[in-house]
Amino acid sequence: MVWVYWTVGILAAAGALLLGLDAYTRWMRRKILMAKYGDAEAVAKIMRHVIWQGMTADQVTDALGEPELKEQKVMKTKTVETWKYGQKTRTRFKWRITIEDGLVTGWEEK
Repeated sequence: MVWVYWTVGILAAAGALLLGLDAYTRWMRRKILMAKYGDAEAVAKIMRHVIWQGMTADQVTDALGEPELKEQKVMKTKTVETWKYGQKTRTRFKWRITIEDGLVTGWEEK
């Protein structure tokens, strides 16, 4: 019966360690993003994986990671990129984010 108490104790300690490690990881990520952007509101949105108009391409990458597919159109006065996330089939994606000259101008969720 003593082994049950040892097992429960070990599992509780491991759980607490993992929760502490997760909190430390989030704290460090927030600290790094604050050093990079210097804007607490933007960092909070990035940490929650929120997309907004006017956010930079770097901020999108920090919020969502690298896109699964990038398409680029170069025009006379601007460059338009479509970043695609959440591939459902070969040609269908959950998210399409439009970035013009390095700034988010819109997105679509399907």
